[in-house]
Amino acid sequence: MSLYLDTSVIIPLILPDALVGRAEEFRASIRDALIVSDYAGVEFSSVLARRVRAGELSGEDGEKALEVFDLWRNRRARRAKIEADDIAHAEMHVRIFNLNLRGPDAIHIAITQRLGATLVTFDKRMAAAARVLGVTVAGA
Repeated sequence: MSLYLDTSVIIPLILPDALVGRAEEFRASIRDALIVSDYAGVEFSSVLARRVRAGELSGEDGEKALEVFDLWRNRRARRAKIEADDIAHAEMHVRIFNLNLRGPDAIHIAITQRLGATLVTFDKRMAAAARVLGVTVAGA
């Protein structure tokens, strides 16, 4: 089985966060192949940039976190590129109004669907929408 990690799981694996405990439990329990998309890399980088701009992290600490992320992703996960159909499917998902999906979450779900993977997320709203769309979910 392959596990697609969304950003809510990746952040506490790399940075101090309220969900570090859950992320560490997850890391200790996994034996499956991990998938991290290029899109998750963009979101992770965005979170770091926001924390540096807000003064929560120094620029040096932000750079170190990026290095740790890149090393971890290259050693531990398979990298998934985003495809045009992922965006098209994400748009269709967002247009289902009662799912209450945000665009970034819909993109993660679409990538997970294309790969036939299990979505690992700590985002309860995203997990609920993914389940409605027929995606197997772990973590939330």
